[in-house]
Amino acid sequence: MQLEDLVRSVAALEGRPNRGNDFELARRIGSGYAGRSAQGAPVLLLPMRMSEPSAARRTGAMRLTPSAAVRFLFSGDEWTESAAVIECLDLALAEPFWALVCDLTSRLSEEKPAWDTVVDLFDEWQRLLARRGKLGTAKEIGLWGELRFMLDAPDPNKLLECWRGPSAASLDFQGEVTVEVKTSMHEHEHEISHDQISALRATSGYLVSLWIEPDPSGESLPEVLARLSAVVAKSDRLLREVLRIGYSTADSASYTARYKLREPPAWYAASDVPSVRELDLGVLDVQFRVRLPIDRRLSSGESDKIWDDWCPAGER
Repeated sequence: MQLEDLVRSVAALEGRPNRGNDFELARRIGSGYAGRSAQGAPVLLLPMRMSEPSAARRTGAMRLTPSAAVRFLFSGDEWTESAAVIECLDLALAEPFWALVCDLTSRLSEEKPAWDTVVDLFDEWQRLLARRGKLGTAKEIGLWGELRFMLDAPDPNKLLECWRGPSAASLDFQGEVTVEVKTSMHEHEHEISHDQISALRATSGYLVSLWIEPDPSGESLPEVLARLSAVVAKSDRLLREVLRIGYSTADSASYTARYKLREPPAWYAASDVPSVRELDLGVLDVQFRVRLPIDRRLSSGESDKIWDDWCPAGER
């Protein structure tokens, strides 16, 4: 896994004496070089094209500095060239910083990108990293359920690729199968919108209901995220998506609530989800609460068949 390898490579620099260099580089990633600054801050050096003087940019979490002459020392070679220097100024955000480094370097198609290209990606990063503060209980439980659903899937990688929840799409998962995951501490009672049911029915999708309860022996949101990160190939993408929702690993200590499933997830065909059948002219959408009928849930054999169609054994 690229993210874990990157974190280990940079961590290996700890304890090594700094020989007076501005940067200690641990690994090449894409067209950039990851390491740490002389002050110990996580850093990415990106060789780039510079056509005119540019101003540095800084947020609470990161700093982007252009330089016409950065001295590189890497793998026995030494050279000087123009580069963008991106530093993580908040060590509590080191993990998501490295996740976004993986994401940024994978999205740069040029060996030496232009300054404006780097600035655009930097601005996107800082918007994600600026989302600090604990999620509300409803969002925490909702994210817990979506991550747990992926973790328990036959192929978590497949589900991560089609996870649309962080983008505020109508449905959480949109691929060969469309699924909306709902999580509640009340027995299969959920908030749902008319638009979500319409989208599910249009795609012959499913609502998956997770009934959970607080339990000291259960798992917290950070623990479920850590387990999922350990099994997916693109853990950098996973961390990027949870940042979109507003979850930051820097705040993980504040998520102390632990939950467990009271029973296996219950699958419902879209046609069996109670709904408002008609809206008056001018009503754009309606949010309402439903209690899902126990006798309409799919059997375990039917849900297993859905998994087989979605995650064929040969692709796992």
